[in-house]
Amino acid sequence: MNTPVKSFVTATTLAIVALLGVSMWWHNTWLLIPFLILCGTLLWLLRRSREDIYLYFFVAVIGPLFEMIGIAGGAWQYAEPSLFTVPLWLPFLWGAAALYVRNFLALIERRAPSKFLKQ
Repeated sequence: MNTPVKSFVTATTLAIVALLGVSMWWHNTWLLIPFLILCGTLLWLLRRSREDIYLYFFVAVIGPLFEMIGIAGGAWQYAEPSLFTVPLWLPFLWGAAALYVRNFLALIERRAPSKFLKQ
């Protein structure tokens, strides 16, 4: 298996583990936050890019803010909201998700380069 594919498989495994952690520990914020930070750190270590750190924090802020708008509109709600209608662990999940998507895009760029992806 080549490196981009291996990296993607590892990232996918970490994303699945993060989601399993959320499904098991969503009610235990103080266990879930360090777990999601660990998953995010491991995802970051796959690429080790400064831009990915910026991406992580940007999406960790913007993702929950957009969710708050949906919640305010009545689209959904969380069982145990704790920070302006969202759980405290949610920004860490959003950040990890951003790194997962970035890893996927890196795989696509390496496997099928095109003008569209390089813009």
